[in-house]
Amino acid sequence: MRILLILTTIFILTSCASRTKYRPYTPSSDGGYVDKVEKAGDVRISEFYGNSKTSLDDVIALSTFRAIEVCTKEEKKPIIISHNNLSEHRQIQRSSTSTYTPTESISGNINTNSYGSNDYADVNLQKEGGFGFSGTSSWTETIVIPSYQVKYFCGENYKTIGIQASPISKDVISKFTKDFEDAVIIKHISNNSPNQGILQKGDVIIQINNHRIEDLEDLALQINQSKVSKATSTILRKGEFKKVLLKIKSDKVKIEDFSKLLEVACARRETRSHKACEKLLGEAGYSITGTPY
Repeated sequence: MRILLILTTIFILTSCASRTKYRPYTPSSDGGYVDKVEKAGDVRISEFYGNSKTSLDDVIALSTFRAIEVCTKEEKKPIIISHNNLSEHRQIQRSSTSTYTPTESISGNINTNSYGSNDYADVNLQKEGGFGFSGTSSWTETIVIPSYQVKYFCGENYKTIGIQASPISKDVISKFTKDFEDAVIIKHISNNSPNQGILQKGDVIIQINNHRIEDLEDLALQINQSKVSKATSTILRKGEFKKVLLKIKSDKVKIEDFSKLLEVACARRETRSHKACEKLLGEAGYSITGTPY
């Protein structure tokens, strides 16, 4: 008796074969870049959505490159004001089907006798077989769909008050502000800040030019929208509100100010030979070495 065992496993795969390429996003694609504007059109947004084969480094590079590309077309430089990781975790249903199929086999005796010129056979055949089976198992797998957002201005000059700040939650300051809105807190004042002696580390910026400051984007927007070199501001210092007059300094954007962005954005296979990268790398006077990836 011979039994042939056939075991077949079929996996239902939902992931894509390669990472998302640099291209505009469409509903039928597996990702790409999206352009948006907010804050009355002053803040640009570039977002890049990948698939399960796309890495976080990929979407960071390609969303950053989109900002560079947009501003270069306007003969301006990108002034990045924030980065946001928008990646999400998705649960994918997987399944596996196993099938066991025994073959039918023939066994028995064949006796052959010869009488003259005629042969005949006594055949005793027996059909042997068995029962097959098929089973399916399923499970849930979590995959990461990476996406990244860059918010920026396009310009030749940027304005600054010479500080480093970070968001502060409304839960920390609501007993003072009563409006249950977030704000920003000063973490460092640069040595060449025009506001040395005016601002202090730990000051919470509540308003600039009567506009409520809820996050770093609000802060950057109000400073860069200012038409003059000074702005009135309300700050919270040691539990007390104070009115101060901020000094705003304007500087020309230099290519070295975003050279690190170029290194990130122009190292990809899709972007290194792009006109925007060639132009800005040429201005910077250096090239990116190594194999593009």
